[in-house]
Amino acid sequence: AIEQDICKKALSLDSVCICNSKPRPGDRLLQCHSEECLNGNFFHLHCLKYKRMPNNSKSTWICNSCKEKLYKVNNVNISTVQSGENTTSTLNPSIPSTTCTSSIPQNLCGGVDGTVDDLSIRGSDAECDSNDDVQIMKVCRGNIDKTASLGNLIQAEYDIIESPNGWLDCTVIQEAHILLKQVNPMIKGFQRTTLGPARNFDVVTSEFVQILHTGNHHWVCTSSVGCLPGTVNLYDSLFHDIIANEVEEQLKDLMANKLTGINIVPVQQQGNGSDCGVFSIAFATCIVYGRDPGMVTFDVPQMRPHLSRCLKTGVLSPFPQV
Repeated sequence: AIEQDICKKALSLDSVCICNSKPRPGDRLLQCHSEECLNGNFFHLHCLKYKRMPNNSKSTWICNSCKEKLYKVNNVNISTVQSGENTTSTLNPSIPSTTCTSSIPQNLCGGVDGTVDDLSIRGSDAECDSNDDVQIMKVCRGNIDKTASLGNLIQAEYDIIESPNGWLDCTVIQEAHILLKQVNPMIKGFQRTTLGPARNFDVVTSEFVQILHTGNHHWVCTSSVGCLPGTVNLYDSLFHDIIANEVEEQLKDLMANKLTGINIVPVQQQGNGSDCGVFSIAFATCIVYGRDPGMVTFDVPQMRPHLSRCLKTGVLSPFPQV
């Protein structure tokens, strides 16, 4: 039904795609979700050399021209960012990324038994949701550390961290997770946020801290530290009284369906649409240092520079307060 709606919208246009052709019924078209797209908003898969639709085709996919504009908005040198159709980690909050950079290993989705399938898939658009034309070249099994890094941070990512409009991606969040775990090794969680939407977390049975992606371009911090068994605190810098269903489902996966309740903790609210990741890390930092995030008021202009310094030095200290 969604593809039919896309086709109807495209057929009303005189030309679409980089080929500037008139769309025809039956065309396999991919929609650019940037409201400022100047390339026709719709693209033929074959013109993009795609064999199938990307995972984010129905939500956040944007064309290369629009990506370049977003890089410029964030003052990011596009030549320093890894190329490829799946590299979306540097988008600003107007069209934030829900996926990670293409430098992330493909073996992120380990099974509950600690094993993982590493599928080597041919094609530049390997991270797609359709199985058409997929050629599996190799299947490997082995153990995976679900709290491990997703990749070293590059200068482009630090530029985004330090930009007032920069939207943090899962690679940055995981680097913060690793430093948080070093502060208090007794606290569990800190697993790769890419595992949540796949319902592939390792089950935790003790106190944890876990930053989650809600599926709506938004990061939140969750923790069972100091909670009654089965209950979890939610620290959300954007909503005071809303619990996303995706958050609940991810917590159920993390706790093996032993979740009995979610407590919304009133915390400082962000003043824009891009600081959710920074606030989530700041809330988590309070918790591992034994402080109540609900009792803290952060010095917002200093939060991003502080996070950048901490990630560079490898030690995550409490965020500046007013």
